[in-house]
Amino acid sequence: MKGKDRLVPKFLTSICAHNNWVRSASFSPDSRILLSGSEDKSVKLWDFTTKKELLCFNDHTDTVRSCIFHPDGTSVASGSADTKIKLWDLRSKRLLQHYDAHDEQVNKVSFHPSGLYLLSASNDSTIKVWDVRQGSLLYTLYGHEGGVSAVEFSQCGDYFASGGEDAMVMTWRSNLETEDVQSSEGLINVGGGFGATIKPNIQTCLVSENQKLSQRGASNIAPSAMKSIGDKTDRLMSPF
Repeated sequence: MKGKDRLVPKFLTSICAHNNWVRSASFSPDSRILLSGSEDKSVKLWDFTTKKELLCFNDHTDTVRSCIFHPDGTSVASGSADTKIKLWDLRSKRLLQHYDAHDEQVNKVSFHPSGLYLLSASNDSTIKVWDVRQGSLLYTLYGHEGGVSAVEFSQCGDYFASGGEDAMVMTWRSNLETEDVQSSEGLINVGGGFGATIKPNIQTCLVSENQKLSQRGASNIAPSAMKSIGDKTDRLMSPF
């Protein structure tokens, strides 16, 4: 029984962190710092042990829906209902990059394990891939029918998954050039950017129970795809 008791999560502490709903919370890579984003439009960092507020960024003009640490722990990225993505350097305590990212609110951001790329998902039905070294947009991906509420790289970075209001979970092959994990010192200080808009295929889609899985041809377009769901395929392969 004692062994089983040790497996049960137990409450440790709480922090009165924001003035409105907290929409995102995550740990730094070394688990020493907490990061939080809120409907009060702020991004905050906290010392996990002392519960002391370390930094507060107030650059967004609407709810912060997602915030995450760069893999090296020296910068953070956030996505907001104001349609913007922002990256801050924690050493200089300054805004490092700013992107006018989407046409509607940004619901989720996710760093590639290498720290070289950032994914974003939005209510505008798109997923975007950003090169944070160059401060530019690489790809705009159209797959979901409706808002995209979630997106996340796999641990190896070779794949990423997305989920949307259309009840679909899609997995994608990233096909991104990678190196060893980079320090965010390599990120240039820029805002915005333009890149390619592509028509991707989907590697795998998981949807509600009554929908059937079918296979179609693969593509060399990055991010590439191998499978899709029934009548969804024709929509994905049609011109924009």
